[in-house]
Amino acid sequence: MTVKAQRFHVSHLSEQDFQGGGLRSYAKYRDFGFAEATGGTAQAHVIRMIPPRTDEVSVWHSHGVSFQMVYVLQGWIMTEFEGEGPHVMRKGSAWIQPPNIKHIVHDYSDDCELLEVILPAGFETANTDAGAPKPYKKPEKA
Repeated sequence: MTVKAQRFHVSHLSEQDFQGGGLRSYAKYRDFGFAEATGGTAQAHVIRMIPPRTDEVSVWHSHGVSFQMVYVLQGWIMTEFEGEGPHVMRKGSAWIQPPNIKHIVHDYSDDCELLEVILPAGFETANTDAGAPKPYKKPEKA
């Protein structure tokens, strides 16, 4: 495995860093700047979901990544993975999404924030035809 040159980089919390215009229009992102610091090897950001949930969220899709890890910083999110079924992830939950696994977001709390780490930084996202969302019961509380 060839490792690209990396440089030291720090990202401190600033509310102004949460920006729209990312992969999901129903979320704001605080990018850590790791993609540039690693020459595109890795990307990391905090995703702050924007309430209220809209139907745009519920689209089956997949990501052409070699590694994707998500950790719930606060709130909860209900997501479903092809072959794995639906899962409610709460504060402190972490998961790995294998490359190109089809998945969908069903719902999330108003205060949902996620930490996401992805390899490589540049990747393709494809909407898929995995099927319509299955009925689910909205969690009462996180």
